[in-house]
Amino acid sequence: DHDEHAEDDHDEHEEDDHDEHAEEAADEHSEEEHQASVNLRIAAIFITGLTTLMGLAPFLAVAAAKIPQTLIIVVRAASAGTLLSLALVHILPEASHKLEAVTPYPLAGTLLAVGVFLSYAVQLAFHRSSTDSTVRAAALPKDVELGPVFTASNDAATSSGPDPSATGPVNYEASAPKASPLLSAEIVHQCCLDTELLEAAAASEAAPEKVAILSMEAGCFVHSVVIGLGLGLNTDYTTTAVLVGVLSIHQFLEGLCLGYLLSGLVSKVEKAVAVILTTLSVPAGATAGLIVSIYGSPASNDAAKSHPALAIVQCLSGGLLLYTTLTNLVGEDLKRDDVLAPNAWRKRLVMGVSFLVGMAAMSGVAAGEAFSGAHAH
Repeated sequence: DHDEHAEDDHDEHEEDDHDEHAEEAADEHSEEEHQASVNLRIAAIFITGLTTLMGLAPFLAVAAAKIPQTLIIVVRAASAGTLLSLALVHILPEASHKLEAVTPYPLAGTLLAVGVFLSYAVQLAFHRSSTDSTVRAAALPKDVELGPVFTASNDAATSSGPDPSATGPVNYEASAPKASPLLSAEIVHQCCLDTELLEAAAASEAAPEKVAILSMEAGCFVHSVVIGLGLGLNTDYTTTAVLVGVLSIHQFLEGLCLGYLLSGLVSKVEKAVAVILTTLSVPAGATAGLIVSIYGSPASNDAAKSHPALAIVQCLSGGLLLYTTLTNLVGEDLKRDDVLAPNAWRKRLVMGVSFLVGMAAMSGVAAGEAFSGAHAH
């Protein structure tokens, strides 16, 4: 009996030692995986920033005048498809899922509509034409007036009304005031118009386009910061590895679209600021998420991922993207004379295919994000 008890004690001791070694090995493996995940997320901060910059570079490095018009039309159509997918396939479902925990009301769709209205209201505030008569009159020299001109028939000199010395019936229709045509660019140049006022008029005309570009930039920036935050908070190594690859493609496509749009900004300062913000959007979000992940608790990680404030901001940014994409890219391209021409069916076909390719590419990226756990649909 004593020997049997001794054997049992020895076996239990061996089992305890084995369990302790297994726990230590598991802890070491978990610690190594955690450290590997942290290292990968640090690398992702630089990888996503670099891929975004690579997407921005082509259209910012080449002068717009050197880019063929056909290529511009193709890129605009592909950009429209990409940004539309970004708003409807990426932003809306993810934000809707987060807001379901707050209220059963479809708040995400409502906030998206509010974002559309905000963009619409801003464009209404800035939408004015530089061909307005007030602007043109202000640009003219003091001795030049816009308005009706009195003309006489045949070779008679210009007068202010019917000739009182003429005999016979008076042709009041022929002597009535007639509106002069708008001054052509050549005549305007010859009249030595005020250069500063003309530049102000041109800036007024470009204002709606500038507002549209900045609206798209704002929408993409907010979305990129949010997905960067999700990347930084993700602690699983395998999921993070897949997510880095998917987001790199995501940021390259987004950068390509924004690079073309930002090339339309006249101010070099505004262009530089927009490029910097776009490049740092995902890295900034990933850095914030990584800090919370390292120094915060698991509960704080989950709270940061699912906070309703992030979903609300995402929905508003999605509305900005949706409105500006459909009005300033799709809407303007469909009004071009070279697109509306009866024999331009090939160009319209290319535009349609480009739109579909851009939309499919960004939607495919969403599938990868859903697989990696970045999207909760």
